[in-house]
Amino acid sequence: MWKELIFTIYEDMKEPVAYLPIGLLAGGLFLLFWFFWDMGICRKGSGQGDGHKEGGYKASSRFLLVAYLAVLINTVFFSREPGSRTGISLELFGTWGETVTSKGYVIENILLFIPYGMLVPGGIPFLKKGYACVLSAAFSSMMIELVQLITGRGYCQLDDVVMNTIGATFGWCCWRVSAVLGGRLSRFSLPRK
Repeated sequence: MWKELIFTIYEDMKEPVAYLPIGLLAGGLFLLFWFFWDMGICRKGSGQGDGHKEGGYKASSRFLLVAYLAVLINTVFFSREPGSRTGISLELFGTWGETVTSKGYVIENILLFIPYGMLVPGGIPFLKKGYACVLSAAFSSMMIELVQLITGRGYCQLDDVVMNTIGATFGWCCWRVSAVLGGRLSRFSLPRK
């Protein structure tokens, strides 16, 4: 069963991967816009644009976040025909089901939001705290489900919100561990001359 489950998830994940070029283009356009916006601020006399203070970390965080959001939007909205899926399920863990495919959907909903939890804290500073990031993920997931319900591009399911939130929580924990380890490792680096 595990082999079949992994194969099902692998096959389903090909779709979001196919949207990566669109995501990378969106991230690149965002960085280009940000650069020109930052240069405009510098020319107006402030003397400092955000990009000059932030360095590469925040720029790359924002690039990756925009790329991820473009892939996410394409995956949850534009990969399906309008009206192709309708229905509401408020049954908790009702999606798990008996089939390998249904179990795969649950795991995929978790995987879909792990990058959210990892990228949002670096790209949106006021969402660095765990509760803020996780609440924004839950809210974002609820908005996705609502739009899917209205447009008929996906089933509106409580399970999706719960699994997306679990994924974002796991992603935030990974981001936090890497931030703590990164801070500790930087203390042991050699001073620059």
